[in-house]
Amino acid sequence: MEIADISHNLSASGLRLCGIEGPGTHLPTWGAFVATGCRPDEGRHGVTVTKDDPDFLNSANSAWFHLAEDEGLFDENGEFLLAVPGGPGDKASRTQWARVSLMDSWDIFRNHSAAGSEIFGPEGFPEFVMMSIDGTFVLRATVWGNGSIGLVALPNPRRVETISRYVERRSVNPKTPPHERAEGMNWLSSPGLLAAPQPVPTGRDSVKFIVVSYLKDSDRPDGETDVSEVGVEALADLVGIPAVNLVDVYPLSEGQLAALHRITGLSFDLSSHEYFLESQASGGRRRPAVTWLADGCHGRRHSRHGHPRQLLGRAVAGCIPRDD
Repeated sequence: MEIADISHNLSASGLRLCGIEGPGTHLPTWGAFVATGCRPDEGRHGVTVTKDDPDFLNSANSAWFHLAEDEGLFDENGEFLLAVPGGPGDKASRTQWARVSLMDSWDIFRNHSAAGSEIFGPEGFPEFVMMSIDGTFVLRATVWGNGSIGLVALPNPRRVETISRYVERRSVNPKTPPHERAEGMNWLSSPGLLAAPQPVPTGRDSVKFIVVSYLKDSDRPDGETDVSEVGVEALADLVGIPAVNLVDVYPLSEGQLAALHRITGLSFDLSSHEYFLESQASGGRRRPAVTWLADGCHGRRHSRHGHPRQLLGRAVAGCIPRDD
C-alpha cells in the first residue's frame, strides 16, 4: 500500500498520518503482534467487549480509548504508532510502523473505506497493533473464538520475556528475511532489554490442549480429554484464529465438534453438555483467570474461577509463537 493510500484510509477512520517510521530500534511490528501470547505475570491484561453488547462497535471504540489513555499510548502531542501495510520485502503481509494521531472525530472499529480492512481488519473482526512512541506500551486488538473483541494491553514490552524470546528466535532463524533479522537484532541490542533469554520450551513440555466438558447449567467441569495430538495448526484452524493466538478458552459449536469427531473419533453429547477447547500450562496446571470486563466505557478488573462462559477473553499464560 502506498503512503497516499495509507493516509487516505486512515483519514476515513479519523486518524491523521504524521509519518512513516524508518529503521531504528523500535520493537518490530511482528514482535508487537505477539502481545496476545504473553503471560499475566509479564503484565498482560486487557478488556473484552462481548459480541452480545447491543452497542458492540461503539463499546469497542470507548474501551479502546480509555485503555489507551489510561496506559499511556498517546504522547504529549497525541501521537502513537500503528502497524500499517508496507515496508521492505515483498511479502503481502509485511507491516511497518506509522506515526498517527486522532482527529476530532474518529471510529477505529468500523471500516469507512474499501481498503480499511487492510489496516484494522474486517469490520467487527479487528486485527491490529499499536505502540507508544517511546516503546513502553503495546495495545493489540484481536477477536476471540466466541466473536468477542479482545483488547490486550502490554506495558514495558522491552522487559517481557515472551516477546524477547520470540524476537531473538526469529532474528537468528536463517529463514527469516534479512531486513526482519536486522530489525530484530537492532531492538535486541538496544539499551534497556532483559538479559538474553533462556531457550524456549517446545512441544508437549510447554502447552497442551484439552477439550473440557460441562453439564449444562453447571459451573464445574465433569471431564476433559487431551487433544494435543491433533496439532496446534489444526486446532487453530478449527476455531478460526492464527496458531500464535491459540492461548485462550474457546466454546466449541456443533459444527466444530463434528469436525473434531471426524479427526479424533471422540463423541460429544450436545443435548446435555457444553464443550470448550482450552490451552493448559505444563504440569497440568490451569492458568489463573484474570479478566478485564467492559463496564460501560471503562474497564473493571476481576479475578475469579468458574465456567468458561465467565472466563472468555481472560488474560492467560504463555504461548510458543512459531518461527515460520
